[in-house]
This record gives sequence, C-alpha cells and structure tokens, in this order.
Amino acid sequence: ASRNFMAIAQRHAAANGVMIDYDLGRLEDVTRYAPQAFDLVFCRVSWYFNTCDIKFAALLFGLLKSGGVGYVSTHTRDCDLRRLWLQRLSDVFEAVLGIKLIIFHKPQGYVTSLFSRLAVQEIRADMAVQGLERVLFRRKAS
Repeated sequence: ASRNFMAIAQRHAAANGVMIDYDLGRLEDVTRYAPQAFDLVFCRVSWYFNTCDIKFAALLFGLLKSGGVGYVSTHTRDCDLRRLWLQRLSDVFEAVLGIKLIIFHKPQGYVTSLFSRLAVQEIRADMAVQGLERVLFRRKAS
C-alpha cells in the first residue's frame, strides 16, 4: 500500500497522456474485486505476505482481463543454511495444507513457476539482480 508508488505512476501517466483508474490497497483487500476487472495488476515486494502462494497467484491472475498484464517483483531466499530447514518445513506445510507457517522468501524462479502454470500468453522473468525476482506475464486473450 504505497502512496509514493501510486504518485509516481500518476505522474508518468499524466506526462504521457494516459488515463488510469488507481486503487491503493492491501493484499487481503484484492478479493473485493470482480474477476477479470483489471488491465494491469502490480505487486511489488509484498508477495511473501500472502497466506498461500498458489492461491494468491491464481487470485492475481484471475483479476486480469483477457490480454491483461501482471507484474510481480519480490525478494528471493538467501542460502542461509541455518534457516533452510525451517524454510523447507514451511514450504511442505503450505503445499499440504495451503497455509504458510512462516513467512520466508522463496527461491529464485518460484514465483515465475507459479504463473507459468496458468493460462499465460507470455511470461518473462528477470533475476539479474541478486535476491530479486521480477515476473511480467500476459493473460491469454480470449
């Protein structure tokens, strides 16, 4: 819920003559929107605060109109072996019960793999910056 990022987007849109309706909110508020409501869904550095990655990916994807674009930027897991067993345990618990035990960053490529399983027309991943995964995807046009 970043007013700063919204203000930046508003300035760029105004400078380029683009009309955009903005909505600023928290991850859990997204369920109030109708399916296929948006041309663009943007989630930056807040991915890991959802309660189930698989369900949240499907929810974000479901908000996109036909041909709509989604963008997710999130931190990735470091290789701290002292915490790796807790991360693995949390991953297994989430896969089985659909609920996170502990909020941890996922490994590089994880978020990309979630969206690649959905009806995407195209998907691009950028992991050039260590510790960061950026995913841009387009919903198939119907």
